Amino acid sequence: MNIDLPASTGAPILHAQSKAYASDFIVQEIIDFTFDDTGEHLYLHIRKNSLNTHDVVQQLQTYFQCESVDIGVAGLKDKKAITDQWISIRTPHSIADVQLPTAEQHDVESIEEGEFVVLRTCRHSRKLRRGAHQANRFIITLRDVKSVSGGNDEHLAAMLDQRMQQLLKHGFVNYFGPQRFGFDAQNLVKADRMFSNPKRRITRTQRGLYLSAARSQLFNLVCAARVEQNTWNTPLIGEPMLLDGSNSYFQYTALDEAVIQRCNEHDIHPTGPLWGKGDSMASGDCIELENAVLEKHERFRHGLERAGLQQQRRALRARIHDLQVHWDGVDVIKFDFKLLKGVYATSFLGEFMINYSGE
Repeated sequence: MNIDLPASTGAPILHAQSKAYASDFIVQEIIDFTFDDTGEHLYLHIRKNSLNTHDVVQQLQTYFQCESVDIGVAGLKDKKAITDQWISIRTPHSIADVQLPTAEQHDVESIEEGEFVVLRTCRHSRKLRRGAHQANRFIITLRDVKSVSGGNDEHLAAMLDQRMQQLLKHGFVNYFGPQRFGFDAQNLVKADRMFSNPKRRITRTQRGLYLSAARSQLFNLVCAARVEQNTWNTPLIGEPMLLDGSNSYFQYTALDEAVIQRCNEHDIHPTGPLWGKGDSMASGDCIELENAVLEKHERFRHGLERAGLQQQRRALRARIHDLQVHWDGVDVIKFDFKLLKGVYATSFLGEFMINYSGE
């Protein structure tokens, strides 16, 4: 599936082939707490190749003879990729008891597609919760890189460097990536069916995927409208502003140069709606824009409200950390960077390239 994120902040400057190999997309989960080395939860740090997180969870249920409720993950990771992530299991057993594949038995640098290996284990007193990780590190290789404008290699390298500097300075649009919507965006189609026929029987996992897709779509629509207005990185009157790296908000109620300066410095960020029941945190110009954008999406809005989700907010802007760009010859680029949890690497890539395969 080729992604086509709406309304990027700059024209694409390169074409590239991507994910020719799973190793072209490497994700490493970074958690931000210390294990207490005791308790009923066994934590596994795994490396998987071309498996999604649900695939691994199902296998672990079989290995440990446990229920899905006994297993915790911090986040879902791409399938066509090599990913490192943490998974917790409430169990008295060790990996030796169930004979899981370990790093001592396998070459962790060349795991076969469809397999996973345990890198390390430890014990902890609490289950791993969704969102417990701090960030993700991405190592992404683009191949057959060509300039959209047909310029030479030096010209493309200079343009890419300039665009990277802009993104480092200003951030990028915090769209939900295409992975959120499933293959060919079918999760949106299925969400619409679910809302049209609430009594239709589906699994708990499917319901969660469809709700997430619908909610993400509404956010992306508002986000795209803000990009078109060139207000995605500046506050509107009545906007809840998010303090960087936290879940703390305050209302921007009147023109304030000090607040605008803080926004320019990435200390605070404008936000968009994660739809649900209850009153919106926005008011004034901000809620007026959001209502206008989402007016025609009544089925998704009401469906999310009936599902019991609460109104929340998400930053419209994301920052990139520890960015390194390496050229391997004239047509291969490797990016190494970190993003805070919930931020999509595909959204970053969509700011300067086209035809990026999101699956």
